[in-house]
Amino acid sequence: MPTLYLLRHAKAEKPVKHAWDPADDRNRPLTASGIADAKTVGSWFAARGLIPGIAVVSPAIRALQTWQLAANELKYAVPLRQEPALYEASDAEILKIIRGIPSEFTSAILVGHNPSISDFLDLDLPTCSLARVELANWNAATPGPKGVKVWRIRANGD
Repeated sequence: MPTLYLLRHAKAEKPVKHAWDPADDRNRPLTASGIADAKTVGSWFAARGLIPGIAVVSPAIRALQTWQLAANELKYAVPLRQEPALYEASDAEILKIIRGIPSEFTSAILVGHNPSISDFLDLDLPTCSLARVELANWNAATPGPKGVKVWRIRANGD
């Protein structure tokens, strides 16, 4: 029974609009608290002996930083696949990504953004929220899955 984790990236810097780059939201780095929270995500996995089989991550800097900082806390290297469709993913795109996870993986983590992650889960997730869903198989994924468990992972324990 595969386990799917969906992680909304940690807190990022506010967007800064530049005349030469007015729409580039993808380069926003994490804030200091976001960095601490992302590391805590990795510690959360490590403390429970959980290692995702594969990480599928949006190419936005804040999502990549979130996963890389979390992954640094794990004892094992987790294969990373950057997935451009996660940046502004619809439910259909998220389903396609999940259903495309090779069957040899018994767990996977998707690191993305809102509103995509919240819409898919039909939940309102703040930054650095982690959701877990047990699936019969990767093809059994559906939007608004039942049995979702959610944690907001914060370095300061709030």
